[in-house]
Amino acid sequence: MHARIYSIRNRVAATFERDVRRSTVHLLMLIKAS
Repeated sequence: MHARIYSIRNRVAATFERDVRRSTVHLLMLIKAS
C-alpha cells in the first residue's frame, strides 16, 4: 500500500518536472524571439 502511494507520487513529480522544464524552454524561446 505505502509503496504504491510512493510510486504514484514519484510519477506525478516526474511528470510535473518535465512539464515545468518544457514550459521554461518555451518561455525562453519566446523571450529570445521577441
